[in-house]
Formats: sequence, C-alpha cells, structure tokens
Amino acid sequence: MRGDIDFDAGPAMSHADQLTYGTALFEALVDMASGTESKSEALGFGTVEIVPWRMEAVL
Repeated sequence: MRGDIDFDAGPAMSHADQLTYGTALFEALVDMASGTESKSEALGFGTVEIVPWRMEAVL
C-alpha cells in the first residue's frame, strides 16, 4: 500500500525518530496545504467519497 499512503510514521519508535517523523509530517502537511496533491488525489480518489453533509434536501 506504499503507493496509497502519504505518510508512514510506523518506524518512529524512539524519541529522536518521533521528532524526525514529526518534522517530516509537519512539512508534508504544509506542502499539501500549499497545493501539492496527496497520493489519493493523484490517483483520482477523494472528490466524492467522504461528504460530511448532503448538499441537497434530506427527507
């Protein structure tokens, strides 16, 4: 599933690793907030799969 995951912090077991992975996660979030596509966006997923509210009338 490496092609589907944007960030994997699984190997971060030590405190030093956690700091390194935390920094990398922050940088990845800033990049995506700045317009870099996530892996799911690049694969064409995520436009309609998760919708927290309906746009039309609900009966």
